[in-house]
Amino acid sequence: MRISKATQQRVLEKAKELNYQPNIYARRLRKSADYTPKHVIAFLIEERYYSILIGPFFQGVFSYLESMDVPIDVNLHRFHRDHLEDLFEVMDPSRYSGAIIGGASPADEEALSHVSIGIPFVLFNSDDARFSSAYLDSVEVGRKCAELFASRGHHYPALITSIAVNNAEYQRGKAFLDRCAELSIPVADSCVQISEDRLTRDGFEMMTNLLNNPDHPDCVFMVRSNMVPGALEACRQRGIRIPEDMELVAYGESSYFELSSPSVTSIHGLVEETSRRALEMLIRKINLEQIGEVHEKLHPHFEFRESCGGFPGGEKK
Repeated sequence: MRISKATQQRVLEKAKELNYQPNIYARRLRKSADYTPKHVIAFLIEERYYSILIGPFFQGVFSYLESMDVPIDVNLHRFHRDHLEDLFEVMDPSRYSGAIIGGASPADEEALSHVSIGIPFVLFNSDDARFSSAYLDSVEVGRKCAELFASRGHHYPALITSIAVNNAEYQRGKAFLDRCAELSIPVADSCVQISEDRLTRDGFEMMTNLLNNPDHPDCVFMVRSNMVPGALEACRQRGIRIPEDMELVAYGESSYFELSSPSVTSIHGLVEETSRRALEMLIRKINLEQIGEVHEKLHPHFEFRESCGGFPGGEKK
C-alpha cells in the first residue's frame, strides 16, 4: 500500500523480465490468518481415468463438503499406470493431511504394500483387502447385465471392452462372461472384442468387427462409456437398429447416454457416491476415528433408456 504506482510498475516489469514465479505455499502462509483449511487432501488419479472420473468425483466431494462446516482443500495429481510410486514423495505430512488414490493398477497396489506412506490414504474403486477403500461391486455389474439379457430372451450376447488396467475392470468383463455361460447363453470367442484403447474410434472398430460376423449378436454389453458413440455410429452405418435388431447396455455414467439417439441404458458407476464415501472414510482416518482398514462396497443399479428395456416383472435385487 505504501509503494508508489511507478515503483510497482518497475517491479512488475523486472519480475516479467526475470520470469519470476511466486511461491504459492509462501502466499498461503501469508494469508493463513484469512483462510486456513482444516485438511488438505491429495487426489491421485491414473491418467486414463482423468476425463471419466474428474467431474463425478468432485461432485461427490462437494456434496460431502456441503454437509461439513470445516474448510478442506483438494489438490489433483496425475500418474501413469504402474508408476504410482513416482508420486510417493508427494504424499508427505508436511503437504497433505491424507490422500485418495483412483485407478491404481495391481502393480501400483503392490508397490503401496511395500512402502510406508506418511499420511492416511484410501483407494477409490479398488477391492484390495490390504487397504481402506470405497468401491463398486464389479462382479455384480457383470452378473446383472448377463441376467438382464437372459431375462429378455437373448441368445447371442457380446462383450466390448478394452485391456483391463486394474482388477475391477477385469472382474466386470469376466463376471459377465461367466454368468452368461451359467445361464446357457455363452458368449462366443468372436463376440468378445477387446481394444487396446477406450476411445470413440475403438468403439466403432469393435462394433464393426462384431457386425462382420455372419450371425451378429442380439445384445451387447459395453464396459467402456467412451466407446459407446463409436459403437452406435457403426450400427447406424450398417443399418442395425437399436433396440429392434440388437439391444445395448453400457457400464458407467455419461450425459451422452441421455442425449444420444437412441438413449443408452447403463449400469450406473456410482462415481459420485463412491467418492463421497472415500472422502468420509479418509476424514475419519485423519481424525483417528477409524482404526484399521475398512472397505465399503456399493451395489450397481440400472438406468433404463431406449437401447435396452428392463427386467420383465421388475429388476431383481
